[in-house]
Amino acid sequence: MSRHRNIGGWVAEAEEEFDDDYYLEHDDARLFEVGTRVMARFYDENEWYPGFIVGKTSGRYMVEFEGYEEDGAQETAVEDVEAIELSKANTEDKEGSSLGIDMDTYLSRLARIKDILGGQVGESDMNTALDLSQFDVEKAVSLLLDWIAHGKPGGELISPDKARKAPSTPSVTKSDSKKPQTPLAEKPSVTPKKGKSGGKMTPSSQTKKSQNISPVVNEMDGLGLGGHELGENDEGAVDEDAFDLVPEEESDGRETISLVVVGHVDAGKSTLNGHLLCLLGSVDQRTMHKYEKESKAIGKGSFAFAWVLDGHAEERERGVTIDVGVTHFKTDHRHVQLLDAPGHKDFVPSMISGAAQADAAILVIDGSTGEFESGFHSGGQTVEHAILVRSLGVQQMIVAVNKLDNVDYSKERYEQIQDELSRFLVKAGFRSSDVFFVPCSGFSGENLLRRQDARLTAWYDGPTLIELIDILRPPPRPVDLPLRLSISDVFKTQSMGSCVAGRIEAGTLAPGGQVLVRPGDLTANVRSVQRHGSKVGMAKAGDSVTVALVSIDFDQVQVGGFLCPPEAPMPMACSFLAQILLFDIQEPVTLGYQATMYLQSTNEPVVVSKMLCTVKKSTGEVLKKRPRALPKHTTAVVQLTCNRPICVETFNDYKQLGRFTLRESGNTIAAGTVMKLVS
Repeated sequence: MSRHRNIGGWVAEAEEEFDDDYYLEHDDARLFEVGTRVMARFYDENEWYPGFIVGKTSGRYMVEFEGYEEDGAQETAVEDVEAIELSKANTEDKEGSSLGIDMDTYLSRLARIKDILGGQVGESDMNTALDLSQFDVEKAVSLLLDWIAHGKPGGELISPDKARKAPSTPSVTKSDSKKPQTPLAEKPSVTPKKGKSGGKMTPSSQTKKSQNISPVVNEMDGLGLGGHELGENDEGAVDEDAFDLVPEEESDGRETISLVVVGHVDAGKSTLNGHLLCLLGSVDQRTMHKYEKESKAIGKGSFAFAWVLDGHAEERERGVTIDVGVTHFKTDHRHVQLLDAPGHKDFVPSMISGAAQADAAILVIDGSTGEFESGFHSGGQTVEHAILVRSLGVQQMIVAVNKLDNVDYSKERYEQIQDELSRFLVKAGFRSSDVFFVPCSGFSGENLLRRQDARLTAWYDGPTLIELIDILRPPPRPVDLPLRLSISDVFKTQSMGSCVAGRIEAGTLAPGGQVLVRPGDLTANVRSVQRHGSKVGMAKAGDSVTVALVSIDFDQVQVGGFLCPPEAPMPMACSFLAQILLFDIQEPVTLGYQATMYLQSTNEPVVVSKMLCTVKKSTGEVLKKRPRALPKHTTAVVQLTCNRPICVETFNDYKQLGRFTLRESGNTIAAGTVMKLVS
């Protein structure tokens, strides 16, 4: 009776379909049993990765690669599979005598570590720890526990004698060829998606995003470890040694800027972003090869670049971005946080949460015949997105006229779009000197980093997209004000513990300090601060960070809250005066009008409880007191009231925290600023 194993939907009949005679005909081939740890070539590339044989087919092995178990097994030719030989450094002790470790013993000890630690660490890290500890299970577990508590030194475990690379190294390249260097920009890092919101900022995600960490079983009791939390000593007091006090890094001269990418649905935003990251070196060849293969398998081959940031199954199946994807990269003069916002009308709240954290914007326009018109004239999202980003404080915009390859890089088409949008954006509040147009193709990569197509170079000699990003000006940062950090995500990790992610709108933050979480008035200690994926000694206003917190009831921390100093708490109110600008609404706003207010990552139902006056937008001059109704395009001072106190600042004190938008029945009806807190 044959054994079966379901690997990503593929069912392997492990014994009956395997043809041993095929393998005996190959001099370089060896017979491996299911469960053997091997090195295998990834498809036709010249890179080899560690993994396990999980099945056999006629003439081929099914290999599941370490660190990529969720991707399923790959069918691999026999000549592309080799045994992993335990290195001399790991098979002999300090006196040179053999440890006598064969593969079966190695796998059994690895299984024992899995039983002890459950799902707290990955299998490749277990392999590394076991090798570094000379195959001593107790020492390996101690090493892994130390890593869980204090982080992996340098991001990876390194043998003290540096005798060899651990066999769990993600890739082994059997080639001396080097990748070409990108002349303008350095290699960025892509932030992985977490939980339901996928590492993306979703204002409607008010549910707690805590991840249960597998409990350690009783075998750990023999290691002499206490049951206190990270960041506390045996007496329950805060242990300062548990904080990651990283020396403040020297500035490399680059200023940080947050850049949100917006535009009508299907304008090619995610494809443009994904291709840009590939050209910058963020996505390796193996990953891109996998995306191309998987997207073709479901009939969406042209979406391969979009999958770099669209990682959810629903996003890939539907072909639309749902949440705001986050990534980082560097140019010559800037640290850039790129926010990939959804374009579909159903996901405007997610787009607002991303735009609220942006310093500048890229408005992506589909230059194909008829597509620009559908997004701009026919109730598309081009107009709404442009108005929203301006209302949320964005002053600089790059207009990327995308998909021009569909019209043979027509100069006339580009100039038509440029003319219409220029006039509209000036009316929306942008200065013409702060709006930059660039023709490009996100799918082919033309004019993202360089120009090559003769059809474009025949008439365009302006800057590329990356060159325009490099000259964007970061706004002034209020570093001297008390700390205000808007919480956009809440999650737990195995190495850092309880974490919040968000953007520092004012002040500074460093490990070892104490913060107040509002709403809830919970105090916590800052264990570590990560910026752009690296631990830092201090982060300041304008930085998007991940903060590890200790000594707090983490279940009470929610998206939409704020971190602030205990001595200067952020004010809370359930009623405040605001100046609002009504958009192209269908019905006038009257007393008692209900809407949803979006402020940073918070969304809260509000009611228009008072209408004080209408004012002239440009001067603030009062035009009419106590109006009975507010028609479209009216600027008015009103009092808004919500059901519970929320964290809010006045526009005069904190400009970015005093801006908000109002939406009702799926439409954005107004944008406003907080003038005064009432109660």
